[in-house]
Amino acid sequence: MSILSGATLVKELTVEEFRGLFEITKQQTQLETVTHSNNEPKFIYGIKGLAKFLGCTPQTAQKIKNSGRISYVQVERTIVFEKQKILVELSNEKSV
Repeated sequence: MSILSGATLVKELTVEEFRGLFEITKQQTQLETVTHSNNEPKFIYGIKGLAKFLGCTPQTAQKIKNSGRISYVQVERTIVFEKQKILVELSNEKSV
């Protein structure tokens, strides 16, 4: 990907440059949302909360949890996920 200046118009980008820029922006936005948001809780509670965070069904969230792809802590019957860890673990998985 070439170095883009602040004056580069979107219509002047190649498809590869646009995709690269989109992916970088998407990753930065996800991390900033988790790390810089003081109003949002740092943790997710339960499978329904995980499903809402990931934008999937509770069944899919349960499968992801059971597969071992993300870390969690279970205190009695409450499952707790850390938002930032989930984003890092799932993004590392895609890049492998």
